[in-house]
Amino acid sequence: MKFRTLALPAAALALAAPALAAPQHLPPSPGIYTAAIFIVAATGPENSCEFVAVTGQSYNGIFYYPGPNKPDANLRIVSATDNGPNVYLHEFPKTPAANATSWTGAGLEGFEGDTPLMPMKFKATIRQLDASSFTMTLNVKVTVGSNVCRYGANVALARSAPVN
Repeated sequence: MKFRTLALPAAALALAAPALAAPQHLPPSPGIYTAAIFIVAATGPENSCEFVAVTGQSYNGIFYYPGPNKPDANLRIVSATDNGPNVYLHEFPKTPAANATSWTGAGLEGFEGDTPLMPMKFKATIRQLDASSFTMTLNVKVTVGSNVCRYGANVALARSAPVN
């Protein structure tokens, strides 16, 4: 049995090349995102950090994403205690540009209802999956008086409701 070799013209290969390229993901859409949060590292003097992040602990939360380059993004981490549920709030400054892979800045955090909230610094690495989901590796540093509290978390986010 003889096989034929099929030669494709260069123009046909050039037209096929875009289909072979890596897929481009759409940036996440504005909305309310359900957050699954896993603490990978936590340090700070015992009983000095308001949010007691524990390495290996998982939390649920809600992330409000207003869209790229917009203010007022926030993450609410919900935990249950003997005294009832607690909501810990992270307020972020302007969100990064669409398709950004990193986000750094200074914001505020504390238990919802507390005033004033404490200043925090953060750094996040973002991996966009599609228009409705993304992941973040989030590192936070909070200074409470002379105490420094740090924690790192892996966060998976899936859009549960759109916003205008």
